[in-house]
Amino acid sequence: MDIAFGAGAGAGVEAVRAVRAVRCARELAGCAAELRRQASEASAIAETLVDTALVGADVPARSGEGRVSRRGSPLTDRLRAAMASWREQFALSAEALHGLASRLDQTTAAMPARQPWPPPLSAIAAARVVAMPWPVVTAVASQPTVALEPAGVSEPNGVILLIPDELAVCAARLRSVSGRAEALERAVAGSMGRAEQVLRDAATPPPITPMSVEVLRETTGRGLRVASVGAFAAAVDLEGRLVRLADGPFASRPTPAGAGSALAIAAGLLAAVDATTSGRSRGRSASATLRATRAALAGLPPVTRAAVISQLRGAGLAALGAQARRLLAASSRLADPSELGTVAQAIELAGLADDLLASAPREMIDELVRALPWLEPAPPTVPATWSASLSPAPRPATPPSPAPRPAGTPSAPVWADRSSEPLVRDGIGPDDVGQGTVPDCYLAAALVGFAAQDPDRLATGIRRNPNGTATVTLHPGADRGDGATPTNVTPTNITVTANLAQGLVRMRRDGPVGRQELAVDADNADGRGELWPALYEKAFARLRGGYPALGYGSTVAALSTLTGHRASWRDARRIGSDDLAAALGEGEVVLVTTRERTRPAGLVAAHAYAVLAVDSARGQVLLRNPWDPSAGETNERWYDWTTVRGDVRTVVRGATR
Repeated sequence: MDIAFGAGAGAGVEAVRAVRAVRCARELAGCAAELRRQASEASAIAETLVDTALVGADVPARSGEGRVSRRGSPLTDRLRAAMASWREQFALSAEALHGLASRLDQTTAAMPARQPWPPPLSAIAAARVVAMPWPVVTAVASQPTVALEPAGVSEPNGVILLIPDELAVCAARLRSVSGRAEALERAVAGSMGRAEQVLRDAATPPPITPMSVEVLRETTGRGLRVASVGAFAAAVDLEGRLVRLADGPFASRPTPAGAGSALAIAAGLLAAVDATTSGRSRGRSASATLRATRAALAGLPPVTRAAVISQLRGAGLAALGAQARRLLAASSRLADPSELGTVAQAIELAGLADDLLASAPREMIDELVRALPWLEPAPPTVPATWSASLSPAPRPATPPSPAPRPAGTPSAPVWADRSSEPLVRDGIGPDDVGQGTVPDCYLAAALVGFAAQDPDRLATGIRRNPNGTATVTLHPGADRGDGATPTNVTPTNITVTANLAQGLVRMRRDGPVGRQELAVDADNADGRGELWPALYEKAFARLRGGYPALGYGSTVAALSTLTGHRASWRDARRIGSDDLAAALGEGEVVLVTTRERTRPAGLVAAHAYAVLAVDSARGQVLLRNPWDPSAGETNERWYDWTTVRGDVRTVVRGATR
């Protein structure tokens, strides 16, 4: 193919430029129209923030009370000041949007002509973000409907009247302002972002630079965001005051579904944190407050609950963390019968922490875990053999290109976020479980046996939360009792993140360094992600105080904690293969634990296995070693029971329902 360069080619380039200019002009005109609509919306929002939206003129008081003045109220004074600042911010934003729309129109009309574009006064004004955070005040008089004016006011014998209906109207208006400002911020960001892209794609240098539009977008967006957050905080405060005016704790009264109840709960959540962390509420009173807060949160839809919890970011979470540390420091007192109130407070605080982790916005999880570090259990220890494997291998004659080294250090694990992978992929089965480096074979074997006998029940014990965390239901204490009947232990919901600990290891002496999970494998037999076994183990780690605390535990306790029914054990010498078959036939999980010393080529010493099947005619049992099998292996093997029984110390069995 011949390519010719000449006058015709130059004409083609000019034609392409002309087409591009027309397209850019059309798109800029559309952006300008959007900005004008958004400027009108900003002006309309500003109009809703006039003083008369909150309070009217002075009104006559009841006989003998003089005139009623609303102007001396500290509450209304703060509201007026805050609303004035937000109104100014919306007005500045509207002016800036109108100015940018006009400049885009000029650019559309004369794109070939390069004109300087100094930022208009509106843009400079919008850059001055008016930030007036709304202080949430929780100290309110028990009967605040009528309060005397402070001394020194101009009107003697005056009173300050707080009318609940007016507060409710103001709170509703502020909620509306907050929502409209948030939507406007998103719309402005979209329109200005499109304008920036068009200006970058322009065939000729436009009079407006994309960077100028970007600066204006950031400053305008920041101002709208300040107003949105401030209005929402003020609405929350007013809703809380309205509830307290009604002489009842916020969570003990039935609240209607919708935003109003959500805001009241948000106010109550902040008040509960403030009361329990400041020391004004202690012991039984504090536990009752936290319990009421948890009940109120549980009644909200997930999206609303996440929005309410987000109000704790920053100071609220810091206060909760400080309170948790104080309770931990006083742990020696928790065994004192006189400190039952403190025990109840610690229990409710731990429950609230799990509730927050299960429902917080995804972007808040890291901050929540930093404030309440027990929500992420202490990670497993990286085996010394793994660290040793990272030492340089003997250098070959012709060294290959070095493989990239993953992040991490030989002795410290790294956390891998696997929240995007399914909890259960192809149904729960025993092949999904593979014990890692943590010496918790007793737990892994219990998971294998449970998955084999009652996978549906095991699946109901774990659920995925909207923010990517998972909540696992366990039954601590179910191993206690006489064994004749279920112990009726209250289930405990434990929420965990999907961050799983990994360590660096070289699987082959001359192979590359890679990451390997330290705990129970989160991949099924096909090598695809299936998280349920790893997250069950992580919930146990949280329950016990970290992965290192899981080492060498009780098979009876593990099985009982999983099922909620007390498991039992017997000496293996008294158990025949028919007994094992009968237990499996009744739907029970059957496990065996081995002695500290076993015969050569027999079972692994000091280990736990799950019994998957029994061939009574041949007297054989199918045992599954819970270790993570190699590729293509299952770690399942048939054994003659009379032969292998010498290696077995106990037989554990337990119902799942």
